[in-house]
Amino acid sequence: MQSSKSNGNWSQLLLRCNSTISATTKLEADCNITMEQFAEQFSLMQCMKRLGTTQEIANLVVVLASNLCNFITGTNFTVV
Repeated sequence: MQSSKSNGNWSQLLLRCNSTISATTKLEADCNITMEQFAEQFSLMQCMKRLGTTQEIANLVVVLASNLCNFITGTNFTVV
């Protein structure tokens, strides 16, 4: 049911919806190899040749939630 206030226009409500999908980040895991071994092996398969950090993902989320990106909505950002 549409609100009479919005008339189906979400921009009037200043509502934005974006999402992030992150690949492997540097986070301790229960593996049979050390984190250093995993990072070395897995990073070779990534386009940046390294693992991303949780801080890098958080930075993207902060920017998307800020008024710096108030025109971006309905987008899924894949971070690898």
